[in-house]
Amino acid sequence: MKLLPVSIAFFVLVLMAGCSSSKHLSPDEKASLDEWIGKTRSDLIKTWGRPAKETTDGKGGEMITYDTSIVHAKPSTTIFNNGNRGLNNTAADTYVVTHSRIFYINPQAIIYRWEAEERQGY
Repeated sequence: MKLLPVSIAFFVLVLMAGCSSSKHLSPDEKASLDEWIGKTRSDLIKTWGRPAKETTDGKGGEMITYDTSIVHAKPSTTIFNNGNRGLNNTAADTYVVTHSRIFYINPQAIIYRWEAEERQGY
């Protein structure tokens, strides 16, 4: 019966190694990010370049964040009459989606976890 709690703990650990907020990722991107587990900080920076942010993880390690922002614009059905020779302007609804990839690195400079976040702003 002691095997069941050990199995549950192992399963939780495996889930934590991936990303709890990765619902928006494709299976290929999840697999690609999973490959970074166990690799070094210097390998990450050589491959991904300079990070957007470097912070402490509060445990002697660090978190390295890479951001990619994409501006989306969709035509609006709102038409504004500018009163200038009868010309009308159409407004565009614009928003920005920022994709963050956060790598957790232990004091030995080894990646042990990653997270993916997506934020939308205007």
